[in-house]
Formats: sequence, C-alpha cells, structure tokens
Amino acid sequence: YGTFTNYFKYKSFDLTLDVQYSIGNDLADLGLHWGENSIGGTNLYTTVLNAWTPDNQNTMIPQVRNASAGSVSLFDSHMVKDASFLRGNNLMLGYTFKSESIQRLNLNKLRLYVSAQNFFLLMDKDIMSDPQVDVANWNVAGGNVASQGFKWHEYPKSSTFVIGLQVGI
Repeated sequence: YGTFTNYFKYKSFDLTLDVQYSIGNDLADLGLHWGENSIGGTNLYTTVLNAWTPDNQNTMIPQVRNASAGSVSLFDSHMVKDASFLRGNNLMLGYTFKSESIQRLNLNKLRLYVSAQNFFLLMDKDIMSDPQVDVANWNVAGGNVASQGFKWHEYPKSSTFVIGLQVGI
C-alpha cells in the first residue's frame, strides 16, 4: 500500500499528481451475501442471472427461490476478491500570472487552477464497488480492527472536480 506524489513546475505552470495503490490485499465483499442471495423482496446484483439451475450447476450463485424457502447464509471463498487497485487520488494543474501583468490590478498574486480528486480507479472487475474499505464507517463490526478487509454495501468514493482562483492582495 502506498502513494506516488510528484510536483512539477515549468515556467508559470505547476502540476501536482498523487496516485495511490494497493497490491496483494484481499477483500471479503459481504455485499455479495445479500446481493446474490435471490430471495423475494431484495435488490439483487446482475450476477444472479448466472444462478444455480439444474442446467447451470457450475456456479457459486445460489438458486433463485421463493422467500419462504429462506436465504442461503453461508460465507465462502466466492466472496473474497482481489482488492488491489490503482487510484488517481489528486491531480492539480495551475497557472500563476506574472507579477508584471497583475500589478495594474493591485494584486500580489493571481493563480488559476483546476483540480480533480479520485479521478480514476483501476481494480478487479469482480468487485462491485470501491475496493478501499473505510473501517471507521463499517457499522456491522463497529469499525474495529477485526473488521479490516470486510466490505458491506459501501458507497464508492465520489470524484470531485474544482476550478479555482487564488488571489493575493
């Protein structure tokens, strides 16, 4: 687990790049527990289209059945996924105007920038959402150390795009 952070400057331009990575971690995706357990009254993942049938027995997805039949509540290796990822954490491109061009505006500094946070995520296609688990928000295990490596229907991190202006007077 780590990050690569670089800062580049060329004339009046500056570029900051922060890329985060994780290699070799596994994740127990407990969202599959209910997302693929095809009983009535629940939202399901599209993977249930590959559920067990007499003609499709080579699958880890339980059989589609009536809610009165109950759920299959077993944890198995099908729920353990490769949680390696490469994330574009932060990217910022800025342009600082030369002091000669902003003096007539009575400014000390004027910088225009664009920024993107969480701007890309490369990961295993089998993970249904963000592979980076936020242990503090994991409500089933109380967010303790025993809950590390478990994921339960979390929202993915949002992407943020900003256009900004820094003004020094």
